[in-house]
Amino acid sequence: MAMEVANPGSALSEAIGSLLEAEIHRLLRPIAEQYGAIYVTTPKQLNEKKT
Repeated sequence: MAMEVANPGSALSEAIGSLLEAEIHRLLRPIAEQYGAIYVTTPKQLNEKKT
């Protein structure tokens, strides 16, 4: 079943951005952990780490 997309350019940009974000997290998390840092990806995580 084909899905209609209102703005294909926007959908493509969103998909690429999500892939880039996931790859950045995958690469940076081990580096942060290596130096004993906490790698925070969302503000919610930051608030949880403070408590």
